[in-house]
Amino acid sequence: MNVSLLERPTPLRTGAAVIASRWRPTRIAVCEAGPLTPDRDAGCRAVSDLVATLSSLGCEVFVGDESAGSLPGHVQRFSPDAVVISRPGLFARLHASLTDIAVPKLFFAHDLHHVRLSLQRAFDPALDPRAAEVMRLVEGFCFRTADLSVLPTTAEAAAATTAFPGAAIVAAPYFAMPTEPRMPRPPGPVRLVFVGGAAHAPNRDGVAWFIREIWPTLHASGIAQCLAVCGAWPRALVDSLARPGVEFHGPLSEPALAAVMRSSTAGIAPLRFGAGLKRKTLDYLSRGLPVLSTVFGVQGLFPCGPGRDPPGVIVCAGPADWIAAVRRLGRDATAWQTLSEAGHDFITTEFSSAVHRDGIHRILQALGVCP
Repeated sequence: MNVSLLERPTPLRTGAAVIASRWRPTRIAVCEAGPLTPDRDAGCRAVSDLVATLSSLGCEVFVGDESAGSLPGHVQRFSPDAVVISRPGLFARLHASLTDIAVPKLFFAHDLHHVRLSLQRAFDPALDPRAAEVMRLVEGFCFRTADLSVLPTTAEAAAATTAFPGAAIVAAPYFAMPTEPRMPRPPGPVRLVFVGGAAHAPNRDGVAWFIREIWPTLHASGIAQCLAVCGAWPRALVDSLARPGVEFHGPLSEPALAAVMRSSTAGIAPLRFGAGLKRKTLDYLSRGLPVLSTVFGVQGLFPCGPGRDPPGVIVCAGPADWIAAVRRLGRDATAWQTLSEAGHDFITTEFSSAVHRDGIHRILQALGVCP
């Protein structure tokens, strides 16, 4: 039997009551603002992976949805050993109502939202100029108030520690990537794929920029035949971005998405701003797809240090780089194979379910509630 050695102090009891209290599973309440939709949102996917890993560690997990109402009451009745609160807005709204629940509170931050908003301002003049500073204040409250905060990359954890002195902040993998057989290189002309919805501003801006600035040259010159965009995109935006060779597939089931991936030569991440860790990039690599990306599409994936592309990735700085990279993958089967193998091996080593499990286990240890 496994006994938790880090239980909270409880009133003195005897007999069966003591045994029951000492041997029950560690209880973790996970709070989200809305229903989990892991097939549509990387943040929800991260929370879904967290819940699955906590369960695999033997924890009893309650997933609370703020939009369903009465979330503090549900958490109170669950009697958790720790509470995980996802995203800064929810943490700011929920924390005061959970102060009577005397257990550690973990802020599951996803990324530095204020940094992303600050970068977005350069590409979106309509964005309120105060948005980044307001978010910085909100995130500062969250980081300083939480017993522990977690971010998905070591660079962001270091930046947040500097920006918010006194806060307890750690980095841990946010995604448990499935170990999948590496896909073979598809025959025929180059086909590119992008996975992500328009609700996320970096996706919306990046895809629009790529289609308007890069795609016409790729398609007209015969370098690439098709760009498949998979995710939720509003009709008006789809119509405005209509170009020969561009296909908007909408949200896809996993089997349908896998079929699109199998027919693709490379995954793209043409993000011009952003923060955190991009699951789309991990997903491409896990399937053996080489990735063409800006530096923002591969944040947190630089194990070799700055100046060296992550395994399986070609980082593109401008239109000429994108065109040259796509041409290379279309003509050089050996280069494609090398990138495919390197990326797939990298994900298997660094973002497997076992790595994710170890990271979550360390977080529970830091909170003092290790099962």
